[in-house]
Amino acid sequence: MIMHNNFFYITNEGLDKIIYEMQYLQRKEEYKLKDESKTFSRNKTSDLDYINSLEELSFIRRRINEIKHILENARLIKTKSKSAEFVDLGAQVTVVDESTKEAMSFIIVDTLEADPAGGKISKNSPVGAALMGHRTNESVFLRYPTKRKYVIKKIRYN
Repeated sequence: MIMHNNFFYITNEGLDKIIYEMQYLQRKEEYKLKDESKTFSRNKTSDLDYINSLEELSFIRRRINEIKHILENARLIKTKSKSAEFVDLGAQVTVVDESTKEAMSFIIVDTLEADPAGGKISKNSPVGAALMGHRTNESVFLRYPTKRKYVIKKIRYN
């Protein structure tokens, strides 16, 4: 997990997802604990199901603690007050690939909620890093993973 300035920058949608995940895991943990207490009288050292249950419970608890840490250090990306003049976190950016003339749209997010298949790219990815700080109609050049030239056609904040 990468943090910048000791904070996790996150959209409202990303915050909702992580809160939902934590609530789900807390319910699952509660269920596992109830289930575990029912089987407490068995011989634990030879019960593979019990050992697997403890491992799953350990994973659940680790993830809950990780989410708590994220929530304690989360900072919402405030997009309503941002000018659509520059690309920054939370921007929906439309670019055109100069070689293919293909238009693409991305939302620039922090690493925590990057989902390239869902159109959300990290500000630290090659494309995200190239776009950050640029304006509409400016060209950005990528050298990795392949050489590309993108022209920024639209910057929008919701």
